[in-house]
Amino acid sequence: MSAIAVCFHRNGCPADPALLESMLGAQQHRGDDASGTFVEGSLAMGCRGLWTTPEQVGEQQPINLGNYTLVWDGRIDNRSDLYAFLDEDGVDPVALSDAELFLRLYQRRQNHAFERIIGAFALALYDRHEQCVILARDPLGQRSISYYLHDRVLVAASEDGGVLDFPGIGRQLDAGRLAVFFSFGCLDDDSTYYTDVKRVMPGHYLTVRGGHVSSQRYWAADTGRRLRYRDDREYAEHFRELLESAVRCRLRASGPVGVMTSGGLDSGPIAAVAAQQTDSGPVYALSWAFDQYPQCDERAYVEPLVRRFNMAPLWVNCDRAGPLSDFPEWPVHPYTPDQDPYRHFLDRTYETAKSSGIRVVLNGACGDALYRAGDRWFWDLCGRGRWGAAWTTAAWFIGQSGAWPFVRNILLRSLIADRFIKRLRPRDHPEWLTTQGRELTRADSNWPPEKDFGRRPRQCAINLDSTFGDWFSTESFW
Repeated sequence: MSAIAVCFHRNGCPADPALLESMLGAQQHRGDDASGTFVEGSLAMGCRGLWTTPEQVGEQQPINLGNYTLVWDGRIDNRSDLYAFLDEDGVDPVALSDAELFLRLYQRRQNHAFERIIGAFALALYDRHEQCVILARDPLGQRSISYYLHDRVLVAASEDGGVLDFPGIGRQLDAGRLAVFFSFGCLDDDSTYYTDVKRVMPGHYLTVRGGHVSSQRYWAADTGRRLRYRDDREYAEHFRELLESAVRCRLRASGPVGVMTSGGLDSGPIAAVAAQQTDSGPVYALSWAFDQYPQCDERAYVEPLVRRFNMAPLWVNCDRAGPLSDFPEWPVHPYTPDQDPYRHFLDRTYETAKSSGIRVVLNGACGDALYRAGDRWFWDLCGRGRWGAAWTTAAWFIGQSGAWPFVRNILLRSLIADRFIKRLRPRDHPEWLTTQGRELTRADSNWPPEKDFGRRPRQCAINLDSTFGDWFSTESFW
């Protein structure tokens, strides 16, 4: 990912280039292919670029076009759909980088340009005619942009750290938001863990001009839309079309493409589709390998997939890299308490990808949320008349997890609608929340949270010891 930074003095004071350089320096881990700044009067904008697509190679940001200056972190995955919206100005849109393509689209469509884009992005755009700065973020929030807003100045950056690097911005933690995180989960509004720093919400753009500030939502999921087909085959065909289209448009890369592959439902279909769709060389399967922990090793699942689709395997050895291993040296994120217990696994994976020249890595993250009906396998098999397969699989599941988890998770939970479960939940603070937590979350506007489960009860239900063996003791950890 690239890093962007913006400083806009709303009171007309001249911008300091040195402060902008410092903000970019605080985010130097995000991009090392190119760095550029733009300073004009009260505005300073900069970008540290990472070139991941062919059109992006050699690009220098910020980009100026007419009255606009843009810094951009992201990619556009429906480029061909946008060509028709561009002016006939003699420029070949196919050769434009994603940032240049967006800027020309914005020149034509103004704020309606955001809703035309499919892809992950975060951007800052300066309109010198309107004397305003616009910050925008993609609908799913795959790229981030944080900001500090004061009567005198707007400071924005890809990460909280870039904003906090600006002089005069306090680093006071927001105790209430921390309590919400540790009690129930990640934040779901524009707040961060710092009282002075906010973030642009996914699917929104923020406009700052003089004394006027507005936030506009340009995209929302149509949760009421329903697809009705005659049988399961038609649903499967449509799903496959969407999956192939989604993977195909993300294979555009300045080098080989990698897929984090485990051989399961999350990553397996993505790896298979990617290998079939690309014509620029083999797709690399980046897979974790464990020689010391064979119960965690997934090579038996990955290798058939690699052979079937002629993928190039890259085995990432993750022995002695388990959750909280080498605890004194554990890499801690400096700006959020939300840590990843698989951080070492990911670091080794990205290092392997980088050393192999891979600039685009696909993964199956959140695939278990996409395939939500996975817990209905028993009833699905019964409905198809496959009684033998249903009971054989049930016997295996009971042998692995026990009889009660099978009854609770497979027989009962899959039959009860989520909305019904939510109605049965108490609306008051749960008993496991501390007194301090109760006080801090009382002021939270989102209480009670609309989440499936609180963070702590869900964690306590996980048998870490059986999963990770002797990496650490469950009793000592809790």
